[in-house]
Amino acid sequence: MIVGGAILAGIFSLNHSAPELSPLLNTTSAHAGHAYRQFSDMEIRMMYGAFTAVTLCANLIFALAPSREIPDCIEGKHNKLRRTFKEELDMVLAAFVNKRMIALSPLFLHLGFYTSFWVCVYPTTLVFTKSLSNHIYLPAFYSLTVGTGEVVMGIIISTLSKRIKDFGLKPTMFCGFGLTSVILAVMVAAVPKSATVGLTDEPAWLVQPSVVLSVFTAFLIGLADSCVNNVRTVICALALPDHRAQAFAISKFYQAFAGTILMFLSPYLSIYHYSALLFFTLCLSTSCFVHVAGRTKRMERESIRQYLDAKDVLPEKY
Repeated sequence: MIVGGAILAGIFSLNHSAPELSPLLNTTSAHAGHAYRQFSDMEIRMMYGAFTAVTLCANLIFALAPSREIPDCIEGKHNKLRRTFKEELDMVLAAFVNKRMIALSPLFLHLGFYTSFWVCVYPTTLVFTKSLSNHIYLPAFYSLTVGTGEVVMGIIISTLSKRIKDFGLKPTMFCGFGLTSVILAVMVAAVPKSATVGLTDEPAWLVQPSVVLSVFTAFLIGLADSCVNNVRTVICALALPDHRAQAFAISKFYQAFAGTILMFLSPYLSIYHYSALLFFTLCLSTSCFVHVAGRTKRMERESIRQYLDAKDVLPEKY
């Protein structure tokens, strides 16, 4: 997101002419003179060209990156068994119907809805809202700020995880719940109802949109997204320790599926619909995650107890 924001800022700065504006078609005579931000064909070509180049470079770096064995790594090569494609597929299907993965599916679906919303829907409202139309660098600021929020929350989680046991589980999920709730409340109050589907000059419900508020919301989005992605990664590794890769792949399937559904429904949804949907999936996913995380930790303690009993070792503390 940070690199993407820098690319957008560079492209917009190269366009020395004034931003292309277009009048709102369905408007009253009192607002007939209002204009809205439109991206030129050159800007669109430059954006897609730059992001294509970055994607190709990223794939090239990944393909050429050296692989080396790390001592005591739980995913080390010496711990892996060679399996055929059919065996791998059978493992994925078995993980699909696992009770824990089914219980975690609301979390993965929420992640898909939420990701599609902050990547596609909310940035669109920044362009479709009249009071923000003249701020041509706002999409770049949005991307930069979301990326900054992701990095900041990643540092916070990694730091507190060293001090607080299991901070990457329930505490991080509760942080994500609180941040997402604040984000949705701000959007309901400060985003015009129909800004998700078309150009609009209607006022917001309580607070009128502004650049500062939009950038602050973007920062909160980055914080919340980092929380939810972190707990997804951790719970996939803990819920199915012998099928980590399959669990993560299944979570991405649910995420993509939810994002696809949201994009098909997007022409019919206002900001209030999005907020209600996301809050419902947030509550459901948090409840399911807390349940699965609690059961996983209990089973982990039971496994440790059985191991210590077999070794005739008296544990001091679980």
